[in-house]
Amino acid sequence: LILELCDGRNTPARIATLLKNAYGLPEAPEKEVTETLVKLTEEGLVRHAAPGRTRSRSAPRKRGRQRWHPKRS
Repeated sequence: LILELCDGRNTPARIATLLKNAYGLPEAPEKEVTETLVKLTEEGLVRHAAPGRTRSRSAPRKRGRQRWHPKRS
């Protein structure tokens, strides 16, 4: 399910919240989602989505705001 949610629009925090709601979990599994995203990245299945052009290069990135999408061959 995590891989399916890596569509370039969902942040890791959003993915964790969606999993929490889908499975009725008491807390969002943010640590587990992050660990899974790292593994999927290492396996070449996903990558970070390019940041939007609306954010200036000098603007600081907010933690947890990176987005993921499937890696295309």
